[in-house]
Amino acid sequence: MADLRVLYLKGNPCAKKIPNYRKGITAVCENLKYLDDRPVFPEDRRAAEAFNRGGLEEERAERRRIKEEESAKHERNMKAFQDMIENVRREKRERDSMREEDKYTNASDPVISTEQRMRQQVERWKEEHADEIKDDAREHAERCLSADDRTKDLETPRSGGEDVENVQSERLEEKECSKDNRKLVYEDIWDDKVL
Repeated sequence: MADLRVLYLKGNPCAKKIPNYRKGITAVCENLKYLDDRPVFPEDRRAAEAFNRGGLEEERAERRRIKEEESAKHERNMKAFQDMIENVRREKRERDSMREEDKYTNASDPVISTEQRMRQQVERWKEEHADEIKDDAREHAERCLSADDRTKDLETPRSGGEDVENVQSERLEEKECSKDNRKLVYEDIWDDKVL
């Protein structure tokens, strides 16, 4: 019974015949995690073991100790949180007072902060991977818009001395922009399918 983890005796007549059923079973079965329809918590286990040692008075004393431990733990957590807040405020005051005495501004400070270092790394990555993050669709749209503007300029009457090659190169660029180079996403799917 030492390895027993779950026991369900709800509704069983033998459960009514065991005095202090839940406390007794919890104290005897060390690895019990669930008894009937409720979990066995560590506090319940400590209280049951105290009841088996010294009866109801020992159980009450153990429950008081458990509450005192929980309140002490809560107080330690609150104190640690307050200390953390005070440390941050003190560091900020020190940093601000040092900044007032310093001859550098935030922009010209030679000491790089974490934010500045991260910003520099992002900029460096963008420069190294410029071809991967390039927005081809936007560039295509800008070329088409500029070609439309040039087309409107061509439609307006020009003075007689215009170079024919300029007009032809502009029309060639216009055709390049009007050509749709997009690829359907589903082409790869349909190519594999046998009809």
